Amino acid sequence: MIDDAILGTVSAVPDSNPPRKGLKRLLRVASYGLGFGLLGWALWRNQGSVREVIGRRPNLYDLALALVLGEIALLSTFARWYLLARVQGVPLTFRQAVRIGFLGHASELVVPGQLGGDVVKVAAFCRGEGEGRQDRKRAPGIASVLFDRVTGVFGLFLLVSLMGTLQWSTAAVAVRRLIEVVWLVTGAGLIGFAVLFLPATAVFLRRILGEGGLPGKLAGLWDAAAAYRGHPLAVVMALAMAMASHAFYAFSFYAVIRALFPIAPPLTTSLVIIPLILFTAIVPLPFGALGVGEEVSGELFRMIGHSIGTPAMLGARCVGLGLSCLSVLISLSSTRGPLAPERQAEGPDPS
Repeated sequence: MIDDAILGTVSAVPDSNPPRKGLKRLLRVASYGLGFGLLGWALWRNQGSVREVIGRRPNLYDLALALVLGEIALLSTFARWYLLARVQGVPLTFRQAVRIGFLGHASELVVPGQLGGDVVKVAAFCRGEGEGRQDRKRAPGIASVLFDRVTGVFGLFLLVSLMGTLQWSTAAVAVRRLIEVVWLVTGAGLIGFAVLFLPATAVFLRRILGEGGLPGKLAGLWDAAAAYRGHPLAVVMALAMAMASHAFYAFSFYAVIRALFPIAPPLTTSLVIIPLILFTAIVPLPFGALGVGEEVSGELFRMIGHSIGTPAMLGARCVGLGLSCLSVLISLSSTRGPLAPERQAEGPDPS
């Protein structure tokens, strides 16, 4: 059962190769050192604005609003993954999707960065492979996690493209250049989606790779992902939900700015900048790109004449930490009752 798999997703698999284990540990320590080094550099460059924030009492109402908006954004990501999993025919209920989602989000306290939640979701499906029926559902479940990540990233760029289009007439020259870059990336993403959904792509790959086609596991994932070609409405809904969740995260970030600074930049301009800052958290660097996000935030806000980027990003990280702690409490409280096996949903949702 998926619920049984949740209980073991955080268990470590022993490494039988000590040298490889030592190398992984060395790389992990080096990456953490890089992250904290970049954070120190960003704080040193923005020490004036950081001192200003430390010396001022934050607006608790706006901080509470940031937490509420962040929680809404988080729940919307669970709903998006549930939609994509059900389209694949995965026997997953919405309650299970929320439980796994909260557990994955809680894991970010141990493995900071948004990819930690994906690891938990994948592990939940992989640990059920010996149960026959679950084994057949493993590839579609993993495919739903991967496709959820793809739609999440692409939805982020769609949101920035939309806001950039709306703000083009009033945007500064530097911001316009940034918007143009986002348009190019979004256009490339649209082409990628078109190629993925063309049946001729599979024929082309088989011709290149021969009769054997893709390797075993990749072939299973490819076949599972092919199910989305027959559900374009579900894909469009997932992209719309991704844009909505990123918008809520952006509003949460802006609430942090209002909590920390008496004068905030315009909301409409911030909605072009903030989603790009949030993109740094998706980059697979230690502690959610610690240091990189602060530096990027500082540079982007300087483009619109504000020096608040680095402390604002630190404040947003504190809100994110609070959300992760809340996810831990929810996960712990659901170890009785909510984690008990429940009736599995049957068949995909009509989309």
